[in-house]
Amino acid sequence: MIKQLENQLKSVRDATKRNQPLIHCITNPISIHGCANMILAVGARPMMAEHPLEVEEITKTAGALMLNLGNITDVRIESMKRSAQTAAKEGIPVLLDLVGVSCSKIRMKLAMELIEKGKIQILKGNISELLAIAGQPFHGTGIDAGVEDAMNGVFTSLGNIFPNATTADYCDLISWVMDNGVPSDLGGLANGQLPSDLIPWLSNVINPSRNTPKTQTDKNFDYYLDYQFNKKWEGGAQITTGVTLEHIRYDSAVMDEVYKSDNVAAFLQYDQRFWDRLSVSAGVRAEYYRVNNHHREAETKIFGTKVPFRPVFRAGLNYQLADYSFIRASFGQGYRNPSINEKYLRKDIGGVGVYPNLDIKPEKGFNAELGIKQGYKVGNFQGFVDVAGFYTQYKDMVEFQFGLFNNANYTMINSIGDAFQMLTDGKGFGIGAQFHNVSKAQIYGVEISTNGVYNFNKNTKLFYNLGYVYTEPRDADYQERNAVEGLYTDPLQMKEKSNTGKYLKYRPKHSFKATVDFQWKRINVGANVAWKSKILAVDYLMLDEREKQQKDLMDYVRGILFGYSKGETLATYWKKHNTDYATVDVRFGVKATKEVAFQFMVNNLLNKEYSNRPMAVAAPRTFVLKMDVTF
Repeated sequence: MIKQLENQLKSVRDATKRNQPLIHCITNPISIHGCANMILAVGARPMMAEHPLEVEEITKTAGALMLNLGNITDVRIESMKRSAQTAAKEGIPVLLDLVGVSCSKIRMKLAMELIEKGKIQILKGNISELLAIAGQPFHGTGIDAGVEDAMNGVFTSLGNIFPNATTADYCDLISWVMDNGVPSDLGGLANGQLPSDLIPWLSNVINPSRNTPKTQTDKNFDYYLDYQFNKKWEGGAQITTGVTLEHIRYDSAVMDEVYKSDNVAAFLQYDQRFWDRLSVSAGVRAEYYRVNNHHREAETKIFGTKVPFRPVFRAGLNYQLADYSFIRASFGQGYRNPSINEKYLRKDIGGVGVYPNLDIKPEKGFNAELGIKQGYKVGNFQGFVDVAGFYTQYKDMVEFQFGLFNNANYTMINSIGDAFQMLTDGKGFGIGAQFHNVSKAQIYGVEISTNGVYNFNKNTKLFYNLGYVYTEPRDADYQERNAVEGLYTDPLQMKEKSNTGKYLKYRPKHSFKATVDFQWKRINVGANVAWKSKILAVDYLMLDEREKQQKDLMDYVRGILFGYSKGETLATYWKKHNTDYATVDVRFGVKATKEVAFQFMVNNLLNKEYSNRPMAVAAPRTFVLKMDVTF
């Protein structure tokens, strides 16, 4: 069929060049030169006459008439009507380009009149213009097609071709393309050449054969050496110093590379106790890191001089205010080099890929904490309560970002141009995550906890542990990022997260946890209660929470990627289930002998349906029977 169509098109082209028909065009100053040049390029002869007093006699001699409604004027309206009537009388084929009928009443009126009186053979327009002329709902603005109209047209066409196909079928097709790629030589389409392997490719799509790829096994070797020296003095002082060495060798089958890294650190810590109440500590650690031949991964400046290692400092104190009353404070710098996995490797885990990012930088920052711990004893209750405030600041914080990737070069598809490049490369695309840097982040909050025991008698006790954490996970550069993303014009350009808020991805503000265990002789009964508030933001690839008047291209991409079930999409499911939630686990245990113990557990007792990130629905009610044997 495809070969037959190719032959027919070639025959039409040859006939056009042989007969050189006159094509009468009534168009507009914007497209007039392009129309004339295109007609000349295929071997015909253009005539761009539009004066009302001459168009009828010119149309009579033409092989075809083309009418374009763009940039309309009173003169061209009159000329189009006269030429259309002449063409109808003479049996000359007419093409009507419906430019702007979806946004202009005068153009719509003219188009309807030309169709009624002119016997138009071909209607040309974008999907929104064609819907408008057919009297159907449309979403186009100006002379541009609405994305919703275009995608509905695609799905309608696919539905006509594959009437029994489901979302799962389209997902299977996407998975097949991800594994097998697309036809080669797609770049030749611009020259009118079909890929030589198109027919076998389509045959494999319709009747796929089982593809059992060769198993590729990565090998990882990790060598670790640690040496510490400690010295104490009678005055309450002590020093701890030492060196750690970690060598990693990673043989990547997918990347066909061997990566070697060395992390060497030397550290020194000084601790001093004063008056039996105050403990002070301070320390420094120097980190050296290299991967393969990149010997200065941890390079930094000290007083303007570059050195191949990075020093980090920490200090803290703990003061006993009274019996069972303590106050503490600490400050520490942090520094972490990207791992081999984060920077260099390509992996697939359950159909979701991890893609390398050679441009990722080390993350660095500092942490400060101030806390107080108070012991208490009230009757048979005794325990501690702890209150702490914390503040952490990151620069170049490492986070993962989900996206679509070109399997030919492992780069993120971030534009329509990237998508066409992926098709041209012929290796298909993958869904996965890539680690990258968030320029600046701040995480601060308060943690309150208490733990203790209630003694009923010698054999009966109640242990408890309760904790609450309030966190503000701030994306410190969100306003600048929103301003940049607000200028995006490419519908496939990836944004950082699902909304324009100030919070980092995949983090709640509030969490609470309580653990209670009742123990009587050899029997124990316990329960866990956990509560968390909703997640503040997720990846843009998964959903877009921004307000919009109509769907955009990425909404349809998500629909194809993640599908739907019983009218539920990933976005609607997440909106419904991204709420505060609480779970309850219970357990019952008995210690049969000194060496053997049994425990029966019910996790998620209330069978709560919840999700802490899209595509990750938590486990339902689960029953577990466990036996512990001590030798």
